[in-house]
Amino acid sequence: MATLRAHNKKSSAVKRIMQEAKELAEDPCTDYTAAPLEDDIFEWGATIRGAPGTDFEGGLYRVRILLPAEYPFKAPDLMILTPNGRFETNKKICIDGLTSFHAGSWQPAWGVRTAIVGLMSFWQSKGEAMQAIGALDYPTEERKRLAKLSRSWKCPNSGLTNLEILPDVPPSSVNATASSSSSQPSNDAIPPLAPEPAPPASLEPPLPPSSAPPTVLPSADISLLSPPTSLTSIQPIPPPEVEPQEPIVVAPPAVERPPLPTVAISQPPAPLWFDACFGVVLLAVGILLARRLV
Repeated sequence: MATLRAHNKKSSAVKRIMQEAKELAEDPCTDYTAAPLEDDIFEWGATIRGAPGTDFEGGLYRVRILLPAEYPFKAPDLMILTPNGRFETNKKICIDGLTSFHAGSWQPAWGVRTAIVGLMSFWQSKGEAMQAIGALDYPTEERKRLAKLSRSWKCPNSGLTNLEILPDVPPSSVNATASSSSSQPSNDAIPPLAPEPAPPASLEPPLPPSSAPPTVLPSADISLLSPPTSLTSIQPIPPPEVEPQEPIVVAPPAVERPPLPTVAISQPPAPLWFDACFGVVLLAVGILLARRLV
């Protein structure tokens, strides 16, 4: 597995890449294999197997995966290193949503495994779907010839052939898996039920027949169960008479109102100088009247 000698261990991209490398190592697949390089974890090497029933059946193809520094928020780049007749070698190919050519469609939840599976699916497309950047359309005979040569193609980084990196799946393991599943008893088959054992015979000796006469129970008096009188003779009890009562009128309680306050209006007394002046005027009037009379 790749080391972290030249990378920041606290980087979210480094943590994500190491997590994906661990998951791919612990959960391998027979159709592809992928791992980061020893000296650069942002560059991966993957080997995929040609799909059966196609022009690439039996072929093994080496893929170079370049992860950006902003991974997983940006899409990776894919390049095919093995001649195949489907894509150009050592050139970035265009896959909708999975490469940097369509970065807007990339989802951060995807990873290297998603890119590899998408490449394998896009590898088998035909017609207008295969017309993309880096796509080729070789004849069927040439593709089959390149598929046979791809098995011995050597990786420039590891020096191993594709067959050594991704060996063929032995058919014995596939048959063993199928036979083991068929040899196991089916859950639907229900074994026949065993017959229930007969109940054990009683060990007690049978009782001898009794010679005493049977006891006769006294018959019940049916007349006691019959009602004493018929239901039609029962007269209904009239309801008691209730005298009408006069309604009780409750007068509202008298509310005592407080007396209104009285305001005493007092007139101020006349000043003394007013009385003196009034007296002088009366005296002068009296003198004038007395002179006219004389």
